[in-house]
Amino acid sequence: MKHCGYGLAAMLLALILLAACSSGGSSAGTTAGPAETTGKPAETTARPAETTAAPAVPADYAPDFRFSGVDQYGDPLDERIFASYKLTMINFWEPWCGPCVGEMPDLERLHQAYPELLILGVYQTVDGVGNVLRETGVTYPVMLYDETFKACQTGYVPTTIFVDAAGHVIGEAQIGARNYSKWEAAVKELVGR
Repeated sequence: MKHCGYGLAAMLLALILLAACSSGGSSAGTTAGPAETTGKPAETTARPAETTAAPAVPADYAPDFRFSGVDQYGDPLDERIFASYKLTMINFWEPWCGPCVGEMPDLERLHQAYPELLILGVYQTVDGVGNVLRETGVTYPVMLYDETFKACQTGYVPTTIFVDAAGHVIGEAQIGARNYSKWEAAVKELVGR
């Protein structure tokens, strides 16, 4: 089973990258674990008009990691969602992180432009999530952090990883925010468009 491993270069980049927020920046008492919340933001978010049905996956489906939670609409999410898309972009973010929130409208635009791409936002700090989603217009699924994501963490937000339809992590973790054109270039390279 492959885990989200990162080379020395990625770790050095994490240390010198000034554009990223340190995940230690959250104030005490604002981070909730999966057992402390339902996984839904405190504020209600309206559901977009279209939804994706649960994918049919083969019995031998063996993704690199498994997770379980609910999105901002209360719908269950787990690793089987990878099978419905050519590529999944998992974006670890926090509502208190300016660069995280700043790139979300571009991620939403990417979500709308590439139906073969799933963007999955993952957060730990519950306070303010609903407000951020409304202000940024995000409709792609977001969910509360699951402990199985720990192997994919760099210690910084935003951090983004890509997963293929077979559930395997591809490429290196991307630390820091990007604009639409930079994310689009990465997606085009990975989906072969």
